[in-house]
Amino acid sequence: SFSGIEQFRISKLFVIRNHRLFKQFEDYRSELGKRWQLRLVYHGSSRECLRAIAENGFLEPKKLKKMTDSDLKSHNSKVLDKGYFGCGIYQGFSADYAIYYAERYKHEEAGEELGRNCEPGFDSHISPEAKEIVLFQSAQVLPIFIIRFVRVASTQIVEEEL
Repeated sequence: SFSGIEQFRISKLFVIRNHRLFKQFEDYRSELGKRWQLRLVYHGSSRECLRAIAENGFLEPKKLKKMTDSDLKSHNSKVLDKGYFGCGIYQGFSADYAIYYAERYKHEEAGEELGRNCEPGFDSHISPEAKEIVLFQSAQVLPIFIIRFVRVASTQIVEEEL
């Protein structure tokens, strides 16, 4: 959903076609059988991190816990904060929620893992406010677009042809 997006305009849209990540996602989905629900989610991050995600997928939280700052840098990755549910792959259900993290990301450094881990028998958490989902395996997320936004004045009306 693009709720609250009136203060932003899409400036570029890149389609990600990564056959390896698609196969990984499809394999995971077939393992789940009928116990899956497909949702469109958004992840706010820096350009460098998004490029790395498009190429390699998200870093597995269990691998991320073992990485040093120099390991993260070599993967063009950063840890924004400790996270409510600890080390995980955080995805927003709305674009404006993810934009907040993309803007904030530029000013943050790596943090250490705290918070709760995934509950036994579950493969994800939804935040108490239901604004984000936390996943724990890279195969659970298939990156399909990189969307670039620019901020516009809230009173400005932008008309463009598609």
